Amino acid sequence: MLVGILSAFVRRDTEVGLIFLDGHADFHSPEASSSGDPADMELAILTGRGPRKITQMAGKYPLLKEEDVVVYGIRAWDQIAESNIRIYDRNQMAERGIKKVVEEGIESFTRGGISLWLHFDVDALDPKLVPVMFPESGGLTFEETREFLSLVRATGQTAGMSIACYHPEIDIDRSAGAQLVTLIVDVLSGHV
Repeated sequence: MLVGILSAFVRRDTEVGLIFLDGHADFHSPEASSSGDPADMELAILTGRGPRKITQMAGKYPLLKEEDVVVYGIRAWDQIAESNIRIYDRNQMAERGIKKVVEEGIESFTRGGISLWLHFDVDALDPKLVPVMFPESGGLTFEETREFLSLVRATGQTAGMSIACYHPEIDIDRSAGAQLVTLIVDVLSGHV
């Protein structure tokens, strides 16, 4: 998903930064991925790691510089520790507070005022709240996620948002989906 989105910005000659809220770093190499699914490698591909057919498909390499990415909420690090990407894992978010890490992350972009793409993978939430395909325990609550998304949106820098990995077939009664819709509506409408 993000490869397509960021490629579109490149084709419009528009620079953006990425705020990446996810339970997984999505930073596997093709060799290290247990599934072989490009979704395991998405952030690695965006920052120039992976097959040339994908990493250079938009005519810009890499699609994103590491300093133009801030990652939040991860519990599965994959191989991201090998990068220079700024990371606030789930524990840091809990210990330091969501407001503080959002402010620091936004300030870390080398170009002030850059437009930001906000990527929200629902597996950033605790799997007890939202069933996901690859659960990692200890995720965010709905309240923490609402605060995070609202703070990022309140910067006025977001160019858009993508939402990934909600699977209605494993949300049997669709209650998690209903809560996600309410969450997104609240964030987008400014009702926090």
